[in-house]
Amino acid sequence: MYQSVSLQNIKMEFESGKLLVSTVARLLNYIEVSTHLSFNTLKQNNKTIIIINPKLNTPIGNRMLTLLDLTGLTFYYSSNIPPQISFMGKEIQVSQNTPDKTEKKSISIPWKQLEYPN
Repeated sequence: MYQSVSLQNIKMEFESGKLLVSTVARLLNYIEVSTHLSFNTLKQNNKTIIIINPKLNTPIGNRMLTLLDLTGLTFYYSSNIPPQISFMGKEIQVSQNTPDKTEKKSISIPWKQLEYPN
């Protein structure tokens, strides 16, 4: 009985967007990308633009990133205007996060919701 209630609570948290559910492969990819990502910042007309390098260089080799590889990444900023993120010459849609417990502001590239077979 308790297991059923617990699973129902997890399901409700997931469906409300409060709980991120991942696969092992997705989590490992996120760790690899967030650890080895390279980017530059450009200040232009009171805006900051984060330009993500599409080439990922890791100790086990190099590969080209896709937009899907970038989901979940978070960037902190200190200015009053959130930065824009550019990847392969295109602006990426981001989510503005509420300040964290240290009052730091951040933006994230939203996760795509996993689809499960019926």
